[in-house]
Amino acid sequence: PGQQVAQSALKYETDKPQRLPVVDIAFRDIGSRNQEFGIDLGPVCFS
Repeated sequence: PGQQVAQSALKYETDKPQRLPVVDIAFRDIGSRNQEFGIDLGPVCFS
């Protein structure tokens, strides 16, 4: 088994702008002890 890389994109749409911006996130069950985890936050569009 070689190295595997996975990505996920999260899109959040709401009609309740009071819930924005998202200021806190939490992740659970990210994998085995020998796995790495990272997060890249990109641009945000409020339209």
